[in-house]
Amino acid sequence: WWIILVGGAIGAVAGWLAWRGFTRVHREPILNLDLLTRPVMSAVVSTLTVTVIGFGMYLLAIQEAEEAAESAVANVSDAEEPFFAPTPPAQTQTRYYRFSYSAAQAGAARELAAQADTIFEQVHELLGVASGDAIQVDASGSAQNTHGTAFFGRVRMILDDEAPVVLAHETAHVVSSRMAGNERAWLWDAAPALNEGLATWVHSHFGATEEQRAGRLALAALHARRELIVEEFADPVTLGRVRDQDIKYPLGEALISATVKLYGKEAVPNLLRAFANPRLPSNLEGISLWQAVYQTAGMDLGVVLDEFYRDIDSHGERHATAISQLPRPRARLITNGSA
Repeated sequence: WWIILVGGAIGAVAGWLAWRGFTRVHREPILNLDLLTRPVMSAVVSTLTVTVIGFGMYLLAIQEAEEAAESAVANVSDAEEPFFAPTPPAQTQTRYYRFSYSAAQAGAARELAAQADTIFEQVHELLGVASGDAIQVDASGSAQNTHGTAFFGRVRMILDDEAPVVLAHETAHVVSSRMAGNERAWLWDAAPALNEGLATWVHSHFGATEEQRAGRLALAALHARRELIVEEFADPVTLGRVRDQDIKYPLGEALISATVKLYGKEAVPNLLRAFANPRLPSNLEGISLWQAVYQTAGMDLGVVLDEFYRDIDSHGERHATAISQLPRPRARLITNGSA
């Protein structure tokens, strides 16, 4: 308020002096108003006048903006578009997890947290490793078209009905990356079918999903049509060019299942430790990488693949009717712009 009062006083004095100077009223001067007729003093008075008027307009604009903001908040219920106040963040910590989520999802987060430590211990048991460091979980959402993602030892996920299975899947990713050696992570990342397959195999112990059942049927259909070629699926570049990338989930799961069936529960930790073994060449990829890893782990990939194909063939026989009814893709040849 003192700024307004001082500005008003200066404006009043400047206005009065300007008026007196330009009207030249003949009376006994209080001040030597003849000075105002000089160019310098006239410029000073004019500048002060313009400054005060501009400052007053600035204050008026601020007041109108504040009134408009208050009116918008007061009448938000009458707006055409709904208004949602921002939800404050919240956190819940268990023995093995630190969950971050929006306060609006507190119920779902606490429900997941109540069973999270059990999931953590079961995942480590399946992977054959002692319980490790805690995992930070951002439960505010995940990447587009995913229920969850894992990166740099952290997890992002959606709190929905499948949250326990998703937490198991992403925990398997974090733990397997730690076992495979973070300093040689490119080798583990170069085998996405094994990487995603292992996580899918882990979360299948917490309940099979519809995607898993559909994926296993897709493998059986490919095998029935003589299109299930492992060398093709072991190469991420080739796989991305000729197949749906999601086929790596059921294929990797079936391969891990065959491995465990033949070599027992120690097969998974041995396989993961093989990726971190410095004796494993660091420039391998595709089926060569798979063969070297299995050999380093003391297992025979050829024998595992035989068991893999037997399992897929058996599944195909049980669902032969459904597979025969699946549509077959047809090629369409385009020549010079016409079919």
